[in-house]
Amino acid sequence: MVAKERASAEPILKKGSIMRSLFLCLLLLLPNLGWARGLRGNPPDLGMSVQELFGKWLRAAGGEASWKALIDIKFDLTGTTKFAGLTVEKRVRHVHIKMQPRLRIKMEYVDNDNKRVIFGLDGEGWFKYKEDIPIGKGRWDWRKPDVYDDFKSQDEVSYELKGIGFWLGIPFLLQQPGARLRFAGFLKPLNDGDKPLPIIEVDLSDVGDWPIDMVIVALDPNDWQPVEARYRFRGEENMPYTCVFFEFDQTLGVKYPKVRVFYDDTKGNAEREELMENVVANTWIHQDEFDRPKAQEHWRKRR
Repeated sequence: MVAKERASAEPILKKGSIMRSLFLCLLLLLPNLGWARGLRGNPPDLGMSVQELFGKWLRAAGGEASWKALIDIKFDLTGTTKFAGLTVEKRVRHVHIKMQPRLRIKMEYVDNDNKRVIFGLDGEGWFKYKEDIPIGKGRWDWRKPDVYDDFKSQDEVSYELKGIGFWLGIPFLLQQPGARLRFAGFLKPLNDGDKPLPIIEVDLSDVGDWPIDMVIVALDPNDWQPVEARYRFRGEENMPYTCVFFEFDQTLGVKYPKVRVFYDDTKGNAEREELMENVVANTWIHQDEFDRPKAQEHWRKRR
């Protein structure tokens, strides 16, 4: 693969104003593997159709059978946000996703106030939880969970969790009904030398209520792994956001980039890096683990 230097980046997610549908997230995270409609065109100078080009990417990512075999996955996602080269925030998020038999998601972290925060999708829908006292204060902690499931919180949670699922499941999730793929020429990546790479454009504007409506992905012809993706959110005309991929690893045959670096042209020198580690799959996570905290008082003994 062409040598890459690790860059830096910006969070991929923007808050929206409309509640995202549970059904769409199910489509986006479950292994829906039928060919997308609208595949067309012959990439010049490659000697293959766009279907064949996209197929090489799918196989490089581990193939459809490996993706379909995923029942659940756990990982830690360390996000480092920088501005003008200086680290302004570093946070570890613990992510659990259950894909089968019913989609469940939980992301947990400790915020700047030393409070436990959970973003989740359970049988009732999206929710956000934030405990009302700091962790580890006093010999015993008296807790009364505060669960937010209003439209604003649901919108924030769905954007965050769908974003995590999107970058985890690419390219498999680009096969949704209504997606339109085409060869879009060649792109000179930000951190991959002077050699232009073939790119696939994916138009997601007809895929339900998905927040990202267009993404173009540059592939490395040496191994057909993605090098860089540029994308936009609904309502935008340009492609101001960039994700650069590094250090590919695999679990149960599914290959993924351990490091993703995000840039946002709209925010100048802002950047964000995400490190995905401690990945384990098919541990048969119990369904109850994804239930939202109950609005009742309970004790937790301090260790």
